[in-house]
Amino acid sequence: MPWIRVSEKDLLQPSQKKSWEEKGIGFAIMLSPYALPEAVRGGYNQDRKVFEIRFRYLDEEKTKRRKIADHIEALEGVNSSRLMGIDVDVEKGNINVISLIIKTLEHEIETDQGISKENYGVAKQVLSSKQEQLLAGAGAL
Repeated sequence: MPWIRVSEKDLLQPSQKKSWEEKGIGFAIMLSPYALPEAVRGGYNQDRKVFEIRFRYLDEEKTKRRKIADHIEALEGVNSSRLMGIDVDVEKGNINVISLIIKTLEHEIETDQGISKENYGVAKQVLSSKQEQLLAGAGAL
């Protein structure tokens, strides 16, 4: 599974960057570069029978698994709660992997208080913009 570079246009939406001017001084607030993935990859893992999505960040972090929906597990950073990866059990049925992941991430953003909502939102944008390239790595799907 080759890494697919993620550009700034894939990441930052106007709602994620706040700018203003006060007394002639410009201010801007945006997500930390450490919260933004620099690359993504995806493909079918024949041994585990899952479609895997992985995000690469500026730094590495140990992960923990958490079931976020039927057939879907998130790999989250132990300290940051960043979304580091997603595994989808595609053997359980014929499903549109990326669409299912995006819908699940939307649900997580709306309902779960224990996640980094901004990071999950960025991950959703990356998956939407890189959907065709990720599915090209799916092999058996």
